[in-house]
Amino acid sequence: AHVPGLPSAFCSTDLAVQLFYLISGFYMALVLDTKYEHSTAGTRAFLFNRILRIYPLYFFALFIRLLTPNVGLYLEHWAGLKPLLLGVFAASNLFVVGQDMFLWLGIDLQGNLFLTSNFQNIPRSLHTLVLVPQAWSLAIELIFYALSPWLLRKSTRTLGLVIAVSLAMRVFLASQGFGHDPWTYRFWPCEIGIFLLGALSYRWGWGRSL
Repeated sequence: AHVPGLPSAFCSTDLAVQLFYLISGFYMALVLDTKYEHSTAGTRAFLFNRILRIYPLYFFALFIRLLTPNVGLYLEHWAGLKPLLLGVFAASNLFVVGQDMFLWLGIDLQGNLFLTSNFQNIPRSLHTLVLVPQAWSLAIELIFYALSPWLLRKSTRTLGLVIAVSLAMRVFLASQGFGHDPWTYRFWPCEIGIFLLGALSYRWGWGRSL
């Protein structure tokens, strides 16, 4: 769907990302069940290995991005950011955390931030200045990874309740006029239900002890 000229009817961007969440939930449940013991040491090992999976490849992508000819245009816009925002924004570009929230933030000509419910209807959204724009999905995955050692070891009833709340939130937002991007697949409270459905599919089909 990101390649110009190719049809996206086979799999839309939102469906592709949500399938990614679903598979991720399945895999996180699998590795927590089969590889990491339910202890502080097991949790630390799990989180450390998630970092190793994400950051080396992300840093490589960021390095390649900094070598592209038009990167100067992005960095010129950075010069208009206020010092505090510039520091937070640079840190997020380096460490990914928080990049999903940029989809709800616009920036005016004076460098002031404002909230927006639709980044496509404003002149400049903060996410357009991100060096690796696709990394917003990694920011959401990092939230899921941080919650997984605690959440995926809860009872099936608890996970079902979280799923129900997540899906109800999605329906409510759509009924209030928020049935468009970024609400449809980039708002993590609505997407964690899909992640947990993947986890439950492991528990019901292959799980041993979770």
